[in-house]
Amino acid sequence: MMVGSSPIVARLREIQRAHGYIPSAALRELSERSGEHLYKLHGVISFFPHFRLTPPPPVEVLVCDDLSCHRRGGAGLLADVQARVVQSGLEGAVVRAGSCLGRCDRAPACAVNEVIVTHVSADRVLEHVAAAAAGERVSGARVVRGTTPLAVDPYRAGDGPRYAAARALAASGDAAGVIAALRAAELRGMGGAGFRTGLKWELVRAAAGDEKYIVCNADESEPGTFKDRFLLENVPHLLVEGMLLAGLVTGARLGIVYIRHEYEEQLEIVQHEIALARAAGALGPSVFGSDREFELETFVSPGGYICGEESALLEALEG
Repeated sequence: MMVGSSPIVARLREIQRAHGYIPSAALRELSERSGEHLYKLHGVISFFPHFRLTPPPPVEVLVCDDLSCHRRGGAGLLADVQARVVQSGLEGAVVRAGSCLGRCDRAPACAVNEVIVTHVSADRVLEHVAAAAAGERVSGARVVRGTTPLAVDPYRAGDGPRYAAARALAASGDAAGVIAALRAAELRGMGGAGFRTGLKWELVRAAAGDEKYIVCNADESEPGTFKDRFLLENVPHLLVEGMLLAGLVTGARLGIVYIRHEYEEQLEIVQHEIALARAAGALGPSVFGSDREFELETFVSPGGYICGEESALLEALEG
């Protein structure tokens, strides 16, 4: 039986989305329903910086003060907004510095009640603050997907149906051929020590045990880094197919996309692509009519820079 990511983190996130924080009564109820001791739930909450046990202020503004936004005037923007909020008499509004929001190409950026706005000026931030104070929904930055076909996409400009590589592998079962192709291409991981992908897949395929998982780390949070966000927005089908291919080769039956909570729009894009892939027969108990099974799910991280490290990320998935 496949075991996915921890439902505890997802349930805590649902509670916070409903209340703005995690009330003690809701936490006790979750403890009773899940059978988890309160101290364990508090341990999970205290690990993730996005979770909070006290109500947030009516309006909370986080102005990014990391590298890209700092170089685009983030420090001055923060000071200006703080001063003007006081001058405007907007009671209950809290303005403070925050860490990278993953919008380094659209600096400076800030979050107003967790809605990210980009290319902001003090005037624009004040408009959002006033709207939030009046109980209105803040209008955040929207995803603008590129119109130029990407060279990395083999299905660009309608060049054949998507998931052709996975379809061929499901039909042939030639995992050794895929590993050989990866070795020949000398494809390497883009983080850490640049481990060779072909060797990694081969080792996982040969590893003992029936339960194997494919985990995609889409929790990028290094200042100045937004390459993953761009790929999630523009070629989500390549992410899905890559994880599917990895699953078919290694024998894994479940893949998990671990994505940062600031990537709400990107999460929706990935979930939509997963639904399309499932409808096309690429996911489910019989991948493209074969005897192979593979499913995909998403896990939204409630923060924590350390979770970009491999073992910490896996611990977070397990709750």
